[in-house]
Amino acid sequence: MLREMIKRSVFNWKMVVACGLGIALLYHEMIFGWVNLRGIIFESYYYSVEDFMMLFAWSSYIIYAGIFPGISYGFSFLEERKSGYLQMIRQRISVTKYVWYKVIAVGISGGVCTGITFLVSVGPIQFFTRNSPKVAFRNNDKQFIWQRIMETYGTDSVYLFRFILMVLFGVLWAEAALLISLLVKNRYIAFALYFVVYELEFLLLPNQFESACMLRYDADYGDSLLVPYLYFACGIVAVAVVILLIAKRQVKHEEL
Repeated sequence: MLREMIKRSVFNWKMVVACGLGIALLYHEMIFGWVNLRGIIFESYYYSVEDFMMLFAWSSYIIYAGIFPGISYGFSFLEERKSGYLQMIRQRISVTKYVWYKVIAVGISGGVCTGITFLVSVGPIQFFTRNSPKVAFRNNDKQFIWQRIMETYGTDSVYLFRFILMVLFGVLWAEAALLISLLVKNRYIAFALYFVVYELEFLLLPNQFESACMLRYDADYGDSLLVPYLYFACGIVAVAVVILLIAKRQVKHEEL
């Protein structure tokens, strides 16, 4: 059951749409925006790992980044409840166990969505700038934490740590979509609410509590690298717990 659910969460047309939209926004930035893809390919000597950071600081992708993980599979619960699939599932396993499986599958789908987007978009920058001598993370006289990570673990470690952040970001927002689909039965209202929640979080919250800023994590040289990972891990666990508690309450009151 869980294996089938995970397979459906990853291999579906909505995943293609979600990844495609994210990749398109990032490549639009690389072709027409701050990050010069042509220069990276043909004049890689003048570019470095630092330039891919611009994608997550200046591109329009970050404005919608939290939306894409939910598109891929986050709202599948609404479709399954409306189609009667959930009633059929009741004959095989408990609803609580089904929701727990759904939490796992939705989280995986969100992580896969943002992970693929990261790899396809950042891959060319990593490949063409791998031998570039320009590797500093600086803003005038200020050095960022990624400079320290690169000096300690090597250039490729920056990509690895940022990839993990990207995956965790996708998991968090996919779970948020599942949470909203438990609370709102109309899929159009649910998606609209999901969009509003992300945009309000993006626009209103202070940087230290805002997920897109944690995704970039433009911290100072001496700051701890654990902060964004703990932020996303705690957020994922908190949302998953709330989902399970709401599901149990709805089962108790025969709302699910």
